[in-house]
Amino acid sequence: MKSLQEISQKAPNFKFNLWEAKENGYINGGIVAHRSNGLDSKDIFLCGPPSFMENLKNQFLSLGVSGNKIHYENFSLFD
Repeated sequence: MKSLQEISQKAPNFKFNLWEAKENGYINGGIVAHRSNGLDSKDIFLCGPPSFMENLKNQFLSLGVSGNKIHYENFSLFD
């Protein structure tokens, strides 16, 4: 199976950025916007614990991203 890094090297519309919270602190909408050269016309895909995704979703909404451009699947390890 190819890694996301390998896929991003061959797919011009897919950008992979590894963010390590232990080294860089928690990621936020502003960091994503900066590293992505803005958020206009981009789709956002989130994965993580529900509180993390809800927080980031709200940040992206406040940055002007349309709700239909934010994608995630709700899951929880502790139901």
